[in-house]
Amino acid sequence: ADAVKMLINLLGDLHQPLHVGYASDDNGHSVKVKFRGHEMTLYDLWDKGISETVRKDQAGFWYGGWTHVRAISAEFEADKAFWKKEGSFKSFEKWMDETIKFACEKVYVHPTTGKHLAGPHAEHGQVIHID
Repeated sequence: ADAVKMLINLLGDLHQPLHVGYASDDNGHSVKVKFRGHEMTLYDLWDKGISETVRKDQAGFWYGGWTHVRAISAEFEADKAFWKKEGSFKSFEKWMDETIKFACEKVYVHPTTGKHLAGPHAEHGQVIHID
C-alpha cells in the first residue's frame, strides 16, 4: 500500500509544472503574483490556487466532463502502450519532458499579456496581476 501511495505522489508531483521550474526563481517560489485578489507565489498559484478556485467557484466543472476518464482515454492508452514498450524510466522521462515544455510555454508566460514571468526576459521585482 505504501508503494502505491508513493507512486501516486510521484506522478502527481511530476505533473506539477513548477517542480521542474527555473532554479533562478526557486521553482516559482520567488515570483509574486496576485490572483483573484490574493497575493501568492507562482508556485502556490499552480500548486493549489487554480484548483481551489475551480473547486470553489465551478464545482460542476471540476467534477464534470474534463475529469472523466473517457476524455483522456486515448492519451491513457498511448501512455500505457509506451510504458509497456519502453518501461517506467522512459515513461517518467517523457512525462517530465512534457511538464518542462508546459512550464516554459504556459506557466512562466502571463496568460493575457504574453510577458515572461521569470527567466532572462522577465520583469523582476514586482507583483504580477494574473486576474
